[in-house]
Amino acid sequence: MTSYLSDRKIISTLNGSTLAPYYLTAGSLHGGVLSPTLWNIGYNPILEKLEEKGYSFSCFADDTLGFLTATSEEEIQNEFKKFMDFIVRELEELGLLFNTSKTQTLVYNELKKANRKEKFWKNPVLKFHNITIPLLDKIKIFGHYVR
Repeated sequence: MTSYLSDRKIISTLNGSTLAPYYLTAGSLHGGVLSPTLWNIGYNPILEKLEEKGYSFSCFADDTLGFLTATSEEEIQNEFKKFMDFIVRELEELGLLFNTSKTQTLVYNELKKANRKEKFWKNPVLKFHNITIPLLDKIKIFGHYVR
């Protein structure tokens, strides 16, 4: 197990020459046999805490889908920030980094679905660490598109 997590390096060749080794200091092997198990050992306690806080979510591998509800644009912005702050704080305690560039949002509500003309928030600006998270009209989740 120790050799699986430490003293790892990448050796590459470029134009027939071997480059200096690059030592890996974090993470587990992508596609490694133990990687999913190690992820579950670390991430399951975070999921349990999310559940205790009353969040609805779904996970597959290292993808987490959070379902947030709100009645106003301001409320969804606040809920999004609380959810993201919690996830990032918990990951950082494990020594893991959160990839904001892979984060996406989809706003769905019954008024939008029914094409009603009542005034209702449609496109909230959701930010995390001063980065605007893309608001999409569909998201690919677990291999399927949700609109």
